[in-house]
Amino acid sequence: MKSPELILQEAQLGRLKNSLTCPVYDAVPDDAPYPFVALGETTGLDESAKGEPVLRVTSTLHIYSRYAGMKEVKEILNQIFSALTKRKLDLGPEFRVIMDKLDGTSNLREDESTRHSVIRWWYLIEEV
Repeated sequence: MKSPELILQEAQLGRLKNSLTCPVYDAVPDDAPYPFVALGETTGLDESAKGEPVLRVTSTLHIYSRYAGMKEVKEILNQIFSALTKRKLDLGPEFRVIMDKLDGTSNLREDESTRHSVIRWWYLIEEV
């Protein structure tokens, strides 16, 4: 079994960069302007059955904003929902997304000036 996590990350990054109105980063530069989205942590769980290699990958995305309220992070959250639900991600010839689903969101106040939304999205990925 191979890990699809890097290919999934590249597919998410490409889709989000082409769909969002703010920058999307794998590695956030120190001088990144707000708002922005950062790719976060992933976890993988073997879901193989009947000899078919399948991995459930949960991917975390982070939205950061300096807008006074929560409106801006929630608008970007809506853009992410739209980008990730309009069609399945293409993982190339080695992997296929069988199913994907929102796992949950959290909208946080990091400090007096920073808002932070966390999105968890899971993918059931089959090795082709």
